[in-house]
Amino acid sequence: MSDSLKLLYHTLLEPYLTYCCVIWASPHETHGLDHILKLQKRAVRTITGSPYRAHSTPLFAKLGILKIHDLSYTYLMLFMFKFKHNILPPLFENYFALVSDTHTLNTRSSHRYAVPFARTTCRYNCLRLIGPRLWNSLPIDISSENSITNFRAKIKESLILRYNSVC
Repeated sequence: MSDSLKLLYHTLLEPYLTYCCVIWASPHETHGLDHILKLQKRAVRTITGSPYRAHSTPLFAKLGILKIHDLSYTYLMLFMFKFKHNILPPLFENYFALVSDTHTLNTRSSHRYAVPFARTTCRYNCLRLIGPRLWNSLPIDISSENSITNFRAKIKESLILRYNSVC
């Protein structure tokens, strides 16, 4: 029964959560996504048959389902991966810049993306700034992956492991 409910979750609910989430959802804790997270917790409790007040993080880990903030993070990292490997449309060709493009000195961070200055919180959390900032914080074993399938699996695995460490 729970396998069928999990399949329903992935086919009926998750596409609505992931559609354009790179644009509308910030992976940082925001109050705008709290309502969606509550609905997602309710769905996970229903799938597992858990009580209404059961702690949801172990349930997310058990089912291998990512929370809305982590879904947003995953899709943002996939966007950055596609940018790095020139898979995005030509519109995004010069969307981000490497530190090595801004100056000629060979430094430890020359392979990282440059993060432009932001004065406001709204700009600080926009795609052009949050993408490079989060990509630069990825472990090297994940960011150096060349296969998008393996990259996605490693991101998801690291997030699920974080759920297990909270439990």
